[in-house]
Amino acid sequence: MEIKPIKKEGLLREYTVIIPSENIKKKVDKIIAKEAEIFKMPGFREGKVPISLVKRQIGGEVLQKQLRQVIDDAIKAILKDSEERPAMSPEVQMNNFDEDTDFKITISFDALPKIPEIDLTKVAVDWYEIEVLDSDMEKAKSEILKRSKNFQPAEAGHKAQVGDMLKIDFVSKIDGVEFEGEKGTGIKLEIGSKQFVLGFEEQLVGVAVGEERTINVVFPQNYPKYPSREVTFDIKIHEIFKTQDNLEWNDELAKKLGFEKIENIEKMIKDRMFTDFAVMARFHTKKELFDILDKEYEFEIPQKMLQADLEQLIREAESKVLTNNRGKSEEELKEEFKKISSRRVKLGLLLAELARINKIEVSENDLRETIAAQVMQMPDKQKEIIEYFSKPENLRMLEGPILEEKAVDFILSKVNLNKIKITAEEFSKKISLCN
Repeated sequence: MEIKPIKKEGLLREYTVIIPSENIKKKVDKIIAKEAEIFKMPGFREGKVPISLVKRQIGGEVLQKQLRQVIDDAIKAILKDSEERPAMSPEVQMNNFDEDTDFKITISFDALPKIPEIDLTKVAVDWYEIEVLDSDMEKAKSEILKRSKNFQPAEAGHKAQVGDMLKIDFVSKIDGVEFEGEKGTGIKLEIGSKQFVLGFEEQLVGVAVGEERTINVVFPQNYPKYPSREVTFDIKIHEIFKTQDNLEWNDELAKKLGFEKIENIEKMIKDRMFTDFAVMARFHTKKELFDILDKEYEFEIPQKMLQADLEQLIREAESKVLTNNRGKSEEELKEEFKKISSRRVKLGLLLAELARINKIEVSENDLRETIAAQVMQMPDKQKEIIEYFSKPENLRMLEGPILEEKAVDFILSKVNLNKIKITAEEFSKKISLCN
């Protein structure tokens, strides 16, 4: 095997590998001869099939396996001699194997860059401890009371009021023409819940069962697909429901909701708030940490890795409605996506290197816990989730996000944390200003 480097530009590496065809042929013939000792074919005793027939039957498969082995051996030899690691799987180009011509391979890859050492003791980030106030509890109680209303069909002739629940069909039109995605049948809507676009619910006050009404609204500026457009809704009222009782925050409500005492609900609310606030605080700290790492550490990014991430980002963007990209040209969007991909790849390489150096790995238990967490979030989808992750390629998709979170945990255990006690309202305002 003869290996020659032919290109070294930035992180790009390219090599040619030449293997004498005679070497490959000898190995193939040796494997076929070994297989012939136990080969079975109708009309022949085991091991007595002529070599020419055995070769005709399995020669192509044996050759392909041998060529794959030669390629693997060549890649291993290149990486060993160069002491470099590829950012992605090397690309291989080869000529068709011919017994009279040497087998020639071209192997190219982007080498992983030299990642600068991160001195975590010099990194400082804010760590927010969000307090649960009595006012937060009152808001949560109010929401539960709203969701727990007991609606019953209204009496004949009742005119809808704020707080009533309607069952409606609607068709939306722009300039008299129906448009896709804005049509509903049997939709339940509580007047005053602000569930629909501003101005929609207010115009339903006073309707009666069986009534048909056309209302006009203007979509907001940030509305997907149709910002600031005037829209008409043709609405038919099928049913009206009134709330039958004024719920109180007591043990009777707790039993209605499946709890023994009201204190059990309050504990559940507080525990969930602490969990939700902790997730929000970690997300903010993680973003601040990533901003620091992105700004402070510079190194060359493998272009093939960047291109792969950029293509993935564009696919993700095309599958979503990009409400925040209105007014931007294709070139502006492309530049924006490049910056996002560059940051993602850069941070991914930093975290991967930190994980490698500190022997941070994804264990089988990590994978099991992540799948279990998904099942707990969607218990009705347990069978589908377990079946999905039973496939190795789907299971591997969990490894990247898990490794990232474990690396972040490690970093946060080493950096300087500026602990700040803050209320949920103050934190919300701070996040709004940051965004």
